[in-house]
Amino acid sequence: MRAALVVSCALASATRPLVRIPLVNLDQLQFYGSIHVGSPPQAFRVIFDTGSSDVWVPSQDCIACSGSARYNRSASSPFADERYRFQAFYGSGAVAGDVFSDAIALPGASHAPLLRMGSVTTQDAHIQKFASEGIVGLGFPTLASISAPTFLEALEIEIFSLYISPLPTSPIPSQLLLHGVDDALAGPNATWHEIPLADAPSTDGFWVVRLGGIRLHDVSLQRAATVAILDSGTSLLLLPHMEYASVVARLCAVVPALDGCDVGHVSCSSCDHTSFPPLTFTLGSTAFTLQGSDYVRCELNVCTPQIETSANAFVVLGDIFFRAYYTAFDVKKRSVRLACPASGCHGGQRPPLLLSPFVRSASSMCLHAQMCTQLSWVLYASVLYTKAFGLALSVVSSKWLFDRTLRRRTKQPPGLLSGIV
Repeated sequence: MRAALVVSCALASATRPLVRIPLVNLDQLQFYGSIHVGSPPQAFRVIFDTGSSDVWVPSQDCIACSGSARYNRSASSPFADERYRFQAFYGSGAVAGDVFSDAIALPGASHAPLLRMGSVTTQDAHIQKFASEGIVGLGFPTLASISAPTFLEALEIEIFSLYISPLPTSPIPSQLLLHGVDDALAGPNATWHEIPLADAPSTDGFWVVRLGGIRLHDVSLQRAATVAILDSGTSLLLLPHMEYASVVARLCAVVPALDGCDVGHVSCSSCDHTSFPPLTFTLGSTAFTLQGSDYVRCELNVCTPQIETSANAFVVLGDIFFRAYYTAFDVKKRSVRLACPASGCHGGQRPPLLLSPFVRSASSMCLHAQMCTQLSWVLYASVLYTKAFGLALSVVSSKWLFDRTLRRRTKQPPGLLSGIV
């Protein structure tokens, strides 16, 4: 295995200017930004998902779809009907619609290449509750069922980076940067640790790296997983059954306030972030630690680790991890780079992870209002697409349960419904 490369220089594209896309931070639950589709441009709020590679937006025929913007194909001159339908399957439902080609661009950009996308006409009721209106996949081409070229290929993006703000109210917002990074977001004297992508056939197309170990405080945990996926479409940390059981057993042993602790109950009252030991993932040869303030959400004296179990043989590092480590994704070099402060990759550099249950807004899909009535809630998150090979990840919310199960592409993508529309 190639060792992680430590680099301290700025990461930037030599040929493209840096493009900054602000992301709305919805209580560390959803992160969405804007794209334009068509000419004249039609604006959509989308989730930028490193765990998939397709692009879709809601059709004007979908009254019940999430958000408010709708794609009007008759208003766009470059529109071309690809004359077949697609269907993306989710654990709690599905989205379906028509495949089309049209111009896609970022706000303020002059470059608007043509891209094959989906125009969604039906959505499951749970998906309709998203504040965003579509999804832009940032994975590799092997994950794409309808978008060819992919978004990254069409916009000639060789490197991009994801910065998640400590809190929704932070003065520096969450943002996606295309064609490079902003070293100021990494902090003064930060060091970048480069980790090559793993050659793992079962997770081909994902941003996947070798997992060298999992440690809770000073105890190495029993594990079967050998790789970890970095997925911006997942909010939490998702562990296979063995790893999850090991983490829970250790937490039950060292956090006295976890009364009645077992795999079905890992929250506590009369506790705080400091009650929880550091959790460390070794990626490549570098150890990246999350302190209790990074992976445990506390509010009104109730604390819940943002960790769930999945039925898969790999770890998924979601937005909780990105909140602690500014991450660059290098398409050309097939590697990821994580920024650590000069003091090391020890975590705990951000304000404690908190929820603001008394903040109500239309964009929160009534999620906050529901939480206002519940002082004790279970793990929750938005977990977007997964592939049929088994990234069937589920996360429970006090408001809804949503997991994604999108089929892997074969010679004939099973997510596509052949035939002339």
